[in-house]
Amino acid sequence: MNSSVSALATAVRRKAETELFEVILPFWTGRAVDWHHGGWFGRIDGDNRPIPEAPRGAILNARILWSFSAAARITGDAALRAFADRAWEYFRNCFIDHEFGGVYWNVNCDGSVRGDFKHVYSNGFALYGISEYYRLTGKPEALREAEKIFHCLEEKAFRPGNGSYAESFRRDWAEEVPLPHPQPPSSMNTALHILEPYANFHRAAPSEENGLALRKLLRMFLDRIYDPSSGHFHTVFDLEWHSLRREYSYGHEIEGSWLLTEAAEILNDPTILKEVSAILPRLTTAALEGLRPDGSMIYEFRPENGRILEHRSWWVQAELVVGCINAWKHGLGEEYLRKADAALDYIAEFVSDRRNGEWFQTINPDGSVVSADDKAGHWKCPYHNSRMCLEVITQLADAG
Repeated sequence: MNSSVSALATAVRRKAETELFEVILPFWTGRAVDWHHGGWFGRIDGDNRPIPEAPRGAILNARILWSFSAAARITGDAALRAFADRAWEYFRNCFIDHEFGGVYWNVNCDGSVRGDFKHVYSNGFALYGISEYYRLTGKPEALREAEKIFHCLEEKAFRPGNGSYAESFRRDWAEEVPLPHPQPPSSMNTALHILEPYANFHRAAPSEENGLALRKLLRMFLDRIYDPSSGHFHTVFDLEWHSLRREYSYGHEIEGSWLLTEAAEILNDPTILKEVSAILPRLTTAALEGLRPDGSMIYEFRPENGRILEHRSWWVQAELVVGCINAWKHGLGEEYLRKADAALDYIAEFVSDRRNGEWFQTINPDGSVVSADDKAGHWKCPYHNSRMCLEVITQLADAG
């Protein structure tokens, strides 16, 4: 690494450290904690006001568990470890269904069950958070719960007939149930968020069984979801794997570019690693069609009708940074490190709330904040942005 690149890498790492330790984590160890009911508030509005009576979602709380577990593991900070323990106890006591397996969709503020149906997406994040907590602590009970959720996903949700995952079930997993909004039989988004916990689970507790499942997910992306004709991901499918909608979800694609690489490296299968490495340049280039001159990334483009979602979502900006670092680390060129730096500058200027903590959820194209959007909620969490910071810190640990 020459001196100019080393200086840039050091600057990028320091920007990520500032975001993590001065903006993101203080919010989740401060105003977001519900010291009365336990756990964390289920919603904090755009004016930074906690809504104590708001339901608490499994996705939010699994992501909190992952974030504090990963941060504590990487930093060795005892205070962060205490918050990871708090997140584990709350999640285990409130969200895990000890009768039928898996996790509930959400609970009331007092911890009583509210939505008892099972969604593969939330169960994937439960596995992600619990396996990371096991990496931190080595607690046998965490490994047992991770194994139970993994087996629910494989035995209840996987469709052997067509090799996809059903997405939503009754509490007892006996049959699929529709969500309140129309949902296709399978989606790239859910598959991506099964891939990441399977990779983390295999890293935390490698076995032949979870290795085979991870290989199956990687093959799903290589053979079904990745479109070699465009370099993009297909997004939703019918039961015969026909693509139901032509759209380019730039955030998922740049996120997928590094999650596929990570999963292939964890699996350590030379054939699959070679295949993933071969598509990385094309997939990264396709995702960066969403890049804008100010260093940010837009949300989505639908070629069939020309619809462009120009808003800048917080999580897309976080994944842009990691995807660019991944591209640079895998030999695609120094320009990607510069793109990561520009994205962090955009984040610091428009997305990061340096006064109140955390990031704003949505930014308009002109740089103004969509103030109606929550600071914390079912989908708004510390996982994308804290993970970005932790990835940058670890990937660039040797810089400077």
